[in-house]
Order: sequence, then C-alpha cells, then structure tokens
Amino acid sequence: MQVAQPMVPQQMGYANNEWIHGLCSCFDNIPGCLAACFCYPIYQCYVTCQLHEEALCLLAGQPATWTAVRAHIRGKFNIHGSICGDCIINHLCPCCVLCQVRNEWESRHKSVGVVMQQQAPIVMQTTTTTTNP
Repeated sequence: MQVAQPMVPQQMGYANNEWIHGLCSCFDNIPGCLAACFCYPIYQCYVTCQLHEEALCLLAGQPATWTAVRAHIRGKFNIHGSICGDCIINHLCPCCVLCQVRNEWESRHKSVGVVMQQQAPIVMQTTTTTTNP
C-alpha cells in the first residue's frame, strides 16, 4: 500500500545581490516616472500600497521614510548597500529612489515563485503472521 506525501512548497531564493533596476533606470516605467516627478506625494502613497505598507502612506512625505523603505527592500532581496548610501541617494534624487523601489519590487515580486516539490511516497508493507495450532 502506498501513501502519497503532500506537496511541499519551497520558496526560491535570490541569487542576485545587485539592483535589477538602476537608480537612473526610472524610464523603464514611463508612467511611473511621470507620476513620481509630477505627483510625488500621491505616487508615494501608491507605492506604499504596492509594497503592502499602507501605514507608511501617512509618513510618505518624510525623507527618512524612503531611506528606510529602500533599506527594507535591500534587506528583503539581499541587495548589497548601506543605510548611509540609501540616505544620501534618497536626499539627492527622491523621485529616482521612488521609481527604483517600485520597479525593483514589481520585478522581484513577480519573479518569486513557489516551487512545488513532491516527496517520495512512503511504502507501507503489511505482514501477516500465521500460527500453526
């Protein structure tokens, strides 16, 4: 008698430790680039909702918030960098940071999949013993 084992989900890891989208590649998403430049506060709230961090929408206008968000994205996807670098970049070009964070989240979030791996079935053998009277 064979008993099938359930499927076991395994999350794929992140091998790439660099940003997929560079800081100046905001033109990869033209509508997002325009929204970041001309409707910055509204686009900040939109991106925080995309990141499932709706509570940050209230703090979205604070530069330290996006420094922390960029650091969070780096940590989540194991990307090289430092909080000091995040702070400097965020103060120099906040629109580019906003676009980079959104593009990175979208690219990596879509590429993360769940691989279903089936375990080998367990074979159960039944033995019968007979006794002679």
